[in-house]
Amino acid sequence: MKLGACVILIGLAGLARGASIQTPFSLDLSQLGGPSAVYGTTIASGLNFPYGVTAGPNGSLYLAQSTPTSGAGLDYGAAPDTTGAIWQLQPSGSGFGSPQPVVGGLTGLVTSVQTLGNGTLLVDSGAGDAGGAGTRSMSFFNTTGQSLGAINFSYPAGSAGNWEHSNGMSLVVPNANGTNTVYFIVGSQYDDAVSSGTVSISGLVSATLNADSVYMMTVGTAAGSVQVTSPPVQVATGLRNPFGLTLDANGDLVIGDNGIDGAHVVNELSADTLNVIPASQIGQQVYDFGFPNSYTLFSTGAYVDGDPNSTPPLVAFTPVPDANGVCRVPRASPPWPTLRPAPCRLWERRAASSLASTACSTRAARPTTMTRFSTTISPRAKSSPLWTPATRPSGTSTGCWWRAALCTWKSLPRPGK
Repeated sequence: MKLGACVILIGLAGLARGASIQTPFSLDLSQLGGPSAVYGTTIASGLNFPYGVTAGPNGSLYLAQSTPTSGAGLDYGAAPDTTGAIWQLQPSGSGFGSPQPVVGGLTGLVTSVQTLGNGTLLVDSGAGDAGGAGTRSMSFFNTTGQSLGAINFSYPAGSAGNWEHSNGMSLVVPNANGTNTVYFIVGSQYDDAVSSGTVSISGLVSATLNADSVYMMTVGTAAGSVQVTSPPVQVATGLRNPFGLTLDANGDLVIGDNGIDGAHVVNELSADTLNVIPASQIGQQVYDFGFPNSYTLFSTGAYVDGDPNSTPPLVAFTPVPDANGVCRVPRASPPWPTLRPAPCRLWERRAASSLASTACSTRAARPTTMTRFSTTISPRAKSSPLWTPATRPSGTSTGCWWRAALCTWKSLPRPGK
């Protein structure tokens, strides 16, 4: 099926810590069916940290840029000495005209730009940690750049530099009655622990918000102004850094969450995930996705179910080997998989007498079946490198023990269904 023109925006991002701008990467569409199925066009270049792009009702594209003004560049989300701006690409013939500035002088990193149903811009900028303390805001502008109000975020005293995830991210869903449902995030205070503080907002609306969460509120536009017509309602918790929000074709809310870093001995502790709240349940109950106690191990894909009452992710992004043996993290796409790995502790014991003179470490000693608790399942071929010699568990009889790095999988219904 030909998808038509796929608009590709390639940003020439100034690199962190003052490094020079690099040549743009090339697009390899061979795995997507080639030019007959998908093709790409560069419509703007020379952009600096273009972390946000959205389409307006008139077909214009609005781009978010962030410009560091010191040699430090961008350091995580704090963005010291950084100013943000919004630029517009207006339709012109079969493409777009040159970028034109709409909003400038925003304090801190710009992480999201959205448009309300009437074209009003919603911009997330700033942060609540070191270098950006007290600057996080959700600001509203008309299409000429005039400010229509803002929601300002205040983080607890003493948390500057210690609140790990304080940048903003929003999703706007226009409603049939002319209002807009606005979803937004409140990231976690810590890498791998439940937040101990709350966050306050003021301006167009005042409230105290829980961290590790996603909220929604209703925003109206009338007579050239913006009004928050319903206060924020928490729709999700148990999220670390939910830096991605969208609705699928069914109206389900899909939340992308960044995994736990941990000690980074080799890789991060937990995988990034996609989490889903069914459309019928949005705002009806607070979905708990388990952070920090339930997560998917990045290295193995095993699900650590530390919070049995939480909802497992729909998708976890874990590395897989490609045809060249290089580990890559694949992008999941519909149809959504309905399998997740079950926690596994897979062992097989062979009595020493059955091995004759064969050493336990040889391939011949590898088992042909393995026992998972009381259930025997068929493993991969015994020559599989997944079988590794294991230390005999305490309290067991003598013999050769092997451990299989192979988890069983179980089918799950979609969360909430």
